[in-house]
Amino acid sequence: MAKAALLLFRCKRSHGVNATYQESGDLLSNSVLNCLLLRIIIILHSMAKLYICISVDWEGEHFKNLHDLAHLRKSIGVDTPVTHFICPSYFTIKDKQAVKKIESILQPVDEIGLHIHCYKSLIEAAEVEFRTQPNYYHEPLEVLSGVKQLMGINGKVSGRGVPLSAYNYNEIQKIVRFSKKLLIEKLGFEDINSFRAGGWIATDEIFNIITNEGFEIDSSAVPPEILSNGYTKESSGNMKDDYGDQNGLFTEMVLKIWGYQKQTEALYENLLFHAANNHVAINRKSQPFQIGNILEIPNNGGLSDFASVSKTMRPVFEHGLEYIEKTGQNYFMTIGCHQEGGYEFKYPLLEFVHYIQKLNNKSVEFVRISDVPELMKMNSNNLRTSGSF
Repeated sequence: MAKAALLLFRCKRSHGVNATYQESGDLLSNSVLNCLLLRIIIILHSMAKLYICISVDWEGEHFKNLHDLAHLRKSIGVDTPVTHFICPSYFTIKDKQAVKKIESILQPVDEIGLHIHCYKSLIEAAEVEFRTQPNYYHEPLEVLSGVKQLMGINGKVSGRGVPLSAYNYNEIQKIVRFSKKLLIEKLGFEDINSFRAGGWIATDEIFNIITNEGFEIDSSAVPPEILSNGYTKESSGNMKDDYGDQNGLFTEMVLKIWGYQKQTEALYENLLFHAANNHVAINRKSQPFQIGNILEIPNNGGLSDFASVSKTMRPVFEHGLEYIEKTGQNYFMTIGCHQEGGYEFKYPLLEFVHYIQKLNNKSVEFVRISDVPELMKMNSNNLRTSGSF
C-alpha cells in the first residue's frame, strides 16, 4: 500500500494535481490511471524471480561416496534448501546405519521425495516377483561409457536398470505404496508428496498410480537433448550426453518417453504427458505444467552426471534471467546430482551453485520442489507483457 501511495503521488506530480481528480474530486483521471498501471507493471516485473531447485537422487545402492555429498551439502550452505529423492532400498539391503547416514546429510530446510529403482531386495520386500528385463544398464561395458553402475554383485542383475514401467499396474502400485510407507517410517516424515522415477522413466501408468497414492508433484521429466545432444523433432541427435558419453538403451528410453513421438507401448506410454504438454518434447526451457492432478516440474537443468555447466546449466540460468525480465513471470529451474555419483560428477553442480551465489542477484532464489506450486500461483496473478518470448 505504501508503494501504491508513493506511485500515486508521483503520478500527481507528473500530471498535475488538478488532473488527478475529476470534477467530483473522487475519481482518478485516465492519464493518472495509465501512469499508475505502468508503474504497477514495473513493480510486478521487479518482483518476478528465477527459482532454482537443487535435488539429489539417492539411488538406493550404497553410501561409498556419501562423504562427497556431505562436502557438497556443507559447501553450498546449510540454509540453501535441497530436495532429496530417496530410494528406500537402502533399508531392504539391511544396512543398519542407513537411517543415520541419510540423516547426517539432511538439513532442517531440506525435504524428501520418493525415488524408485527396482532393486531385487526392494521389489521382493514389496511382495512382487522380481524381473531382470528390460534392463537399460545390461549392455557391454564398452558401449556404456557414461553409465558406471551396470550390474549387481557377482555379475547378477541388481534391478537398478529395470524401469518401474517393466512391471504391470498392480505390481507398480504395490511397489510405490510399499516404498512410500517404508521411507516415511524409517525417516520419520509425516508424508511425502513428490516423486521422481528411477532413470526419469515415468509412464502413464506411473502417473495414474502416484496420483492415487497421494502424490502431488512429479519431477521425472528431463530434456532428451541433455542425453542426446542435437536432439530435435527431426533428429534423434548424437546419442551422447553433454560430456560426450553414450548411455545406450537408457538414452533411447528417455527419448521415447519425453520426446516428440507418442508412445502406446506400456513400457514407454506417454499419452498423458503429450496431451498435457501440447505434444512438445521436454527441453531445457520447459516450465512446470499439470498432468492431471500432478504438477510436473521438469528437471530442465538435468543432473550433473549427464548435464554440464556450459551446455545446460548456465544456458538455462541465463535464459531464465532473460525470461523474468521480459515477461515479469517467475521462472523455474531444477538441477541436481546423484548421491552415489563420484566427486567428479558432483563438482559441476557445486561449481555452478557457487557461481550463482557469488552473483548475489536478488532476482534469484533457491527453493524446495514442494514450494513450486505456491510460487506458480503468483504467475497467474502477474500481468503479462504483450507478445511471445
